[in-house]
Amino acid sequence: MHKGFMLILASILIDVLPVSHAAAVEMEPGLWQLTTRIERDGVGTTRPRSGRCVTADQARAARTASALDIGTGFKTALGSSPSQESCKLSDAKNDKNLMTWRLLCTGGTSAEREFTARFDNPRHYVTVTTTRVTTGSKTVTIVTTTEAQHKGECPR
Repeated sequence: MHKGFMLILASILIDVLPVSHAAAVEMEPGLWQLTTRIERDGVGTTRPRSGRCVTADQARAARTASALDIGTGFKTALGSSPSQESCKLSDAKNDKNLMTWRLLCTGGTSAEREFTARFDNPRHYVTVTTTRVTTGSKTVTIVTTTEAQHKGECPR
């Protein structure tokens, strides 16, 4: 139960913070509009659009994000619990306009998460996160797609 909770916490952190941990590209600071669609076992819903202000410091941090940063983020999210040992980050890549990684957790409940962020330009990106959680013989698959579009300056 504790490991499952920590994995969900890590998942939420990654979903909520897609801009600040995105990819090593030129990214515009300012107001970003996020549109997120979530599919669970093929049934989808779209969340209401949301806005997020990205500071110049956060935009600079996105340019220098690395596989090490991703791993550190997971270690922070998972804490120092014994369950952390059963989660492994792999296939982390960060190119000019693409970041990918895979997280695999094993145990009573196994979980796999694959993440891709693709930047088309400094004002638009799309992330796709596929999560599979297996308990016993039941597997639940959740696909979260977020499209982000730069809208201008942040409100003061």
